[in-house]
Amino acid sequence: MRILKIILLLIVSSSSYGATLNVSGNVTDLSNAPIDSHWVYISVSDSINMFQSTDSVQTNIQGDYSFSISDPAISQYANATITVIDCNSTMHTLLTYMPGGIGYDFQICNGVSPSCQAQFMYFVDSLNTNTYHFVNQSTNNISNTWSVNGIVVSQQLDFTYTFSSPSVDTVCLQIIGNMNCADTACAIIVMDTCSTSFISIVNGMTVDFVPFNNGVVDYYFWDFGDGNVQMSLASLVSHTYSNNGNYNVVLTSYTVSGQDTCVAVYSDFVLIGQPYPMGNIYGYVFAGSDYLDIGEIFLYAKNPINGNLTLVESTVLIPDSNNVSTYFIFDNIAYGNYYIKCIIPQSSNEYGKYFNTWASQNPNFQEISWENAEVLELSSTLQLANINLKEPDVIISKGSSEISGSIINNMGIDVSEQVLYLMNYNKNLIGCIQPNSTGDFSFDSLVYGTYYIRPELININTLDIEVLLNANTPSVGNIEIQLDSNSYSTSIRRDENLITFDVYPNPVNEKLNLYISGLQGNEIIIDIYNTLGINIYSKKMVLHGDYNCNIDFYNNEPGLYIITLSDGYEIYSKKILKK
Repeated sequence: MRILKIILLLIVSSSSYGATLNVSGNVTDLSNAPIDSHWVYISVSDSINMFQSTDSVQTNIQGDYSFSISDPAISQYANATITVIDCNSTMHTLLTYMPGGIGYDFQICNGVSPSCQAQFMYFVDSLNTNTYHFVNQSTNNISNTWSVNGIVVSQQLDFTYTFSSPSVDTVCLQIIGNMNCADTACAIIVMDTCSTSFISIVNGMTVDFVPFNNGVVDYYFWDFGDGNVQMSLASLVSHTYSNNGNYNVVLTSYTVSGQDTCVAVYSDFVLIGQPYPMGNIYGYVFAGSDYLDIGEIFLYAKNPINGNLTLVESTVLIPDSNNVSTYFIFDNIAYGNYYIKCIIPQSSNEYGKYFNTWASQNPNFQEISWENAEVLELSSTLQLANINLKEPDVIISKGSSEISGSIINNMGIDVSEQVLYLMNYNKNLIGCIQPNSTGDFSFDSLVYGTYYIRPELININTLDIEVLLNANTPSVGNIEIQLDSNSYSTSIRRDENLITFDVYPNPVNEKLNLYISGLQGNEIIIDIYNTLGINIYSKKMVLHGDYNCNIDFYNNEPGLYIITLSDGYEIYSKKILKK
């Protein structure tokens, strides 16, 4: 019932902005002749009032169209996406904002496919998520013009652009081909990276809430969890509860940047009084048949809104009165479901011999991943929760190779509490380390072979990082793990002087030899295009070392070709002449 109430209140609070949106334009073919009875689709969206509407109109005999919509739920921050589909089933899209306007024109192919077609792909830079790389995949294009929100930014074949955040931008590629052929393709890039959070200060039945944000916020919407909500512009709000309880408080922050609205949501619990029973959680940490000498124990609760684990408190292992064993205890914990993890510090005698492990009621269950951790229910005054530390799956021989790198922290978390696991080629666990306070880490004394690094970053879903050590690459010391929001990315910093990308013979007659080195552990894409921009060869793979292959050129027409190598970080290209 509370959710329904929130939605209704939002609509009521914003209904005063009810307005009319009008758009009009013209649809012509490539020779500027009007296209009659062509469908134009208009989708209106308002994130403030959660309004969504999609309609369609047809052009008249002059190729003109017009559209109008009025609704109390349309606010000043609404936008509309206008779309037409050409003869190749390609969608052409324009974006408009309140109150709309005129001149939203399209020039598209009609009936017969044009002799040229604008087309492109794009991908996000691995180091800067605001930077996008755009790759031209058009056919029969002589000239290329790139624009962002109608402003020309490049006339190169490909281009790179860094967007502001938050924003909604329209990127278009307009090409001109032979016989005055022209075509345009567009894409909408949404940069929505706002975030919010808050802290609560409890004083009896009254709570002060202080919000935090990564940018300017125009207004807040608070749901205090007891059926009361409040819209506020203030950086501090106070709320008085009528009854004791454990309340789930939800904050929604609205940031308006130009014509775009960025919405961020955060929730947390606030405990008023102590209405629920309290208990103690205690346990022992076992390293094999022995008690762990030194350890840090962390108690987490799961946020029911986003599923993230929230740290409740932490403690350390305590020797018993006879110095026979060590144990941990969490006092005065409210009944509920929890997760407990042991981190082995470098000062422990068992560091490097065992892995950081989550607690389990089953002594044979040894979990190292937060995603698969076992929930422990506290429903009595005293709850036992032992931890049996996990040992390496296999013991490997010692060598002289090394894998090292750093965690680039953009989230403000303590990276020294995070863990990196090392696995062999069979994905067997062989070691783990914690980065230092600046995020640097190193696995040393390794032999040649294929390894995988698995970051254990709580509340972040991670993938394994593949690293190959051999005679050509005895050590890899340039791995970067980027942390940003609730995601992460990895890359290997490269010395461009060590990268080899060779093709020979050139000119080529029958077989083209390709040699690549210096990009081991990366996923690459190899493409070959003719002068019309048509892709005649494409291959995607993960490099495990130096790469050699022969590409058959015998049946290709004589002329100029372009071969490109993309690794998600850079695009390398060479020209090839076919005799």
